[in-house]
Amino acid sequence: MAENNYWKFWPSQGEYVKDLNWGCKIAIGYLQKLKQTKNIPRPCVLFDVDETLVFGDPEEKLGVREMELGDHNGQPVFILPPNPQIVKIAKEARRLGMKVIVITARPSTSKLATITNLDMFGIPYDKVFMNDKDEDPEFKIGLRRRIAEQYNLVLIVGDSPCD
Repeated sequence: MAENNYWKFWPSQGEYVKDLNWGCKIAIGYLQKLKQTKNIPRPCVLFDVDETLVFGDPEEKLGVREMELGDHNGQPVFILPPNPQIVKIAKEARRLGMKVIVITARPSTSKLATITNLDMFGIPYDKVFMNDKDEDPEFKIGLRRRIAEQYNLVLIVGDSPCD
């Protein structure tokens, strides 16, 4: 299948949306079954932000544009549209009593924009971790290890191998 056809008709229909719907159904079913059959203390689900909880379009394939909300103390505040299927997974994890932790490689200077974006669309989170270093390829890996010392990671949702 040509890559352009994969994205065609997004966000309402098409192959990409079918895959998102399938992934959402599988993830929610897994979390529900886990909750019903296992007694896991301190369960936690981790989420990435860009191309996961919210859509960006760095290659301009889909025509998604961020909305600029202005400037706050020299920090740009921008909003990207939510990914409904992934947001649904986060909401179900929260409903099931699991911690929802957001880990993003975005620099900590965009924390206000990130939290504003999550709050604007009702995306649940218990903690948000940002990258304090530029281009640190091991940021998420090390942070995940530290989080795993406090919680039982039952699901990690992201769009790249380091997620």
